[in-house]
Amino acid sequence: MNDVIDFRFRPVGARSWNRETTFHYLDRMGLQPTPSFEAQSLDLMFQEMDEAGIAVGVIGVPGPTDIRGLDPMGGEAVSDLIDEYPGRFVAFGSVEPSDVEAAASSIREMGQAGVKGVTIDPSTAQIHRQFHDRALYPLYEEAAEHAMLVTTTQSCLLGPYMEDCRPEYVDRVATDFPNLQIVIQHGGWPYVHEAIGVLYKQPNVFMVPGQYVHYGFPGSAEYVEDLMFEEMDEAGIAVGVIGVPGPTDIRGLDPMGGEAVSDLIDEYPGRFVAFGSVEPSDVEAAASSIREMGQAGVKGVTIDPSTAQIHRQFHDRALYPLYEEAAEHAMLVTTTQSCLLGPYMEDCRPEYVDRVATDFPNLQIVIQHGGWPYVHEAIGVLYKQPNVFMVPGQYVHYGFPGSAEYVEALRRQCSEQIIFGSVYPNCGSLAELRTIISSWELPEEIERRYLRENAASLLDL
Repeated sequence: MNDVIDFRFRPVGARSWNRETTFHYLDRMGLQPTPSFEAQSLDLMFQEMDEAGIAVGVIGVPGPTDIRGLDPMGGEAVSDLIDEYPGRFVAFGSVEPSDVEAAASSIREMGQAGVKGVTIDPSTAQIHRQFHDRALYPLYEEAAEHAMLVTTTQSCLLGPYMEDCRPEYVDRVATDFPNLQIVIQHGGWPYVHEAIGVLYKQPNVFMVPGQYVHYGFPGSAEYVEDLMFEEMDEAGIAVGVIGVPGPTDIRGLDPMGGEAVSDLIDEYPGRFVAFGSVEPSDVEAAASSIREMGQAGVKGVTIDPSTAQIHRQFHDRALYPLYEEAAEHAMLVTTTQSCLLGPYMEDCRPEYVDRVATDFPNLQIVIQHGGWPYVHEAIGVLYKQPNVFMVPGQYVHYGFPGSAEYVEALRRQCSEQIIFGSVYPNCGSLAELRTIISSWELPEEIERRYLRENAASLLDL
């Protein structure tokens, strides 16, 4: 393949790091510098590009900064290089975002001049900010208005603090500017799962993981009803637990089917267990609904406050009357915690479940979607809280980053708290799921717990 586009390229004459820092990190990765870099030779650089099949390099030099080791330079050299070799390079602009008004004006001028993208790295600027700081929103507005990409470097090497590179900050901006395309340079490392979660959730976010993927860093439909039962039988699924969430305006979510579910349970009473659901914006009305469900013998209720009309997080104390009602009637509470809910990715942090589980020790809580991509945190909540359970669903079955950790927790620390869920119909064939689970080679007792006993105990079946 001889038409590769290298989306993060620093040509001879331009750089982000000073020479000493560059050699330091090359040494830590066990790498030798390229001959063209050592010799600062353009001829060697083009020879290396041709050998690697790199047809086009995308150049973006960040703005000035005092962060240790960072020494961005080369704008003039880049400009000359592009003039001389117009087909080999695409250059992005950059701004120093401390003076927001001046930076917005620069982006406007770049957009009017046809520049395709702009680098915005607020965590290394003279005035330190994080990417989602609303003071920076005028910059994103200008970029979106001129259909410019925004690239931002998110990794532990930026800063000054490691938390400055959390991908959740990109998620917030991507949510608030759905027409703005954002590229995460450095792949958000070491927040690998979180960065992938942002991409999985946000179609307007892209990633260039660079060295963090190349050099061994850690982390590198509707069915006809009869066919559904046939698939369930082939997979050995005796009982399905159904929970339809409350109404929401969150993009892509369209919960429906309460009446159809009721008819299905009436027709096949032994095959399904249905949970209720509430829209928790009106807490008093939702609490009343839970009370009625409990009195009617409903086993559980779905509460997803992050997708409600009034956005809250699961541990918001305004919601405590709902948990009190559920606990009083010995009802399970299920809540969906993953990057696909929201609107912001941080809304799915498992720590919020931990708070409620601590304050309501007699309330049993089930984390649907396994808290992905916060896999370790979700497992930590289960390990701490005996009244919390998890259905990781597709995030354990289909090779998502962290799926091995779910399996290991099932095998060892949390064997009585992790529960099988197909997430039907958002899955492959049900029979294939059984094959996937068999491939984990769990002890027979553990596999049975995962597939049946944990759920049966929780549901009193």
